[in-house]
Amino acid sequence: MHMLWTGEFIDAATALSWGLVDEVHPFEKLRSALEATVARLAAQPPVAVQLIKRAVRAGAHGDLRLSLDLIASHQAVVQSTQDSAEAMAAFTEHRQPHFEGR
Repeated sequence: MHMLWTGEFIDAATALSWGLVDEVHPFEKLRSALEATVARLAAQPPVAVQLIKRAVRAGAHGDLRLSLDLIASHQAVVQSTQDSAEAMAAFTEHRQPHFEGR
């Protein structure tokens, strides 16, 4: 709230310590950090990523109970996918999962 009321700017280290950002990178390393994050996201199960995005968007406009209900229904969908079974198999077999978006 302080920033909203005062209009004050904070530096990157402060934003990180306050939990406003997840990571801070020097400008010259920003592209490689972004590419690494994109690669990590692209390796995730597509159905789960899509539903997470929906839940975040809905949570910005809804109440807590509605958001929790939506997340519970999304979790049921994700657990019924072939990607979920692949994730469990990969975990037990000590290998990287291969997700197909099903």
